[in-house]
Amino acid sequence: MAGTQTGPVVVFGGSGFVGRHIVRRLAKDGFNLRVVVRRPNEALFLKTAGRTGQIELVQGNIRDEASSRSALAGASAIINAVGILYEAGPQKFDAVQSAGAARLATLAAELGIDRFIQISAIGADAGSASAYARSKAEGEDAILAACPQAHILRPSIVVGPEDDFFNRFATMAQIAPALPLIGGGLTRYQPVSVFDVAQAVAACLASAAQSEAAAVEARRKKTAWTRRSEVCWVRCSESFRAFSSWQRRFRRWRGSKPSEAELRGISSRGPLVDGMASHTNRCPGLIAAVCAGCSAKFSGGSPSNGE
Repeated sequence: MAGTQTGPVVVFGGSGFVGRHIVRRLAKDGFNLRVVVRRPNEALFLKTAGRTGQIELVQGNIRDEASSRSALAGASAIINAVGILYEAGPQKFDAVQSAGAARLATLAAELGIDRFIQISAIGADAGSASAYARSKAEGEDAILAACPQAHILRPSIVVGPEDDFFNRFATMAQIAPALPLIGGGLTRYQPVSVFDVAQAVAACLASAAQSEAAAVEARRKKTAWTRRSEVCWVRCSESFRAFSSWQRRFRRWRGSKPSEAELRGISSRGPLVDGMASHTNRCPGLIAAVCAGCSAKFSGGSPSNGE
């Protein structure tokens, strides 16, 4: 689907564990990417994931509207992979995962960017006792309010190269004689591979592109039908004005409005009547706005021919 791309796909948080795998997958699929990070000098390793010029690194902060707006200039899609597991300094759950996500969604709606993919988390719940889960849910609500067509992914523990789960336990196992079984060893997890998450993002992006292409095609057909209807209406209205003029003359002569049967029965009375009867035969439902003779059909203001 990269062939339909008209602007870069902007990835916020592209240097993080999940974000970097998303960038690598999309670069492999041929997308041009703009990766927004707080410290671009620490994300230079992403450059080697694509061809020359395919991956652009820009400085930006999800907590700052000016830098976020600048990063979104000309974008065709937004992927928000920014997330924190603990608070530190200005990096607060509300500021990053709630207000930050809402800021991007508002900018997307303002700039007309239809494709938005949010990496949320399993257990996101506005009523949760966890500040992390609450902020994720608040971010989701804000995104859907501004971008109802957005895709929201809720992965569980994401595992893979460079993860902070198995690698942490592996490090602990190297220095500790034993590892604690948190929850008595009964705690269950639903880990997901980071490669599968990246593949899901690519699938969502492709789905959004297909939906956008379908919408463009629908608008094209509607425009084409509108043009045909205008042509048809001009043709019909010319004959209808002639018919109305003849009808007024006939009413003055007969004293009442002619029926359709009478109209057909007197079609030989003059050239005007002959012409109108001929057009009526081609457009038998003129008043109902059905015009087969002009290759367009109308019903209640919408096309009835499938377009």
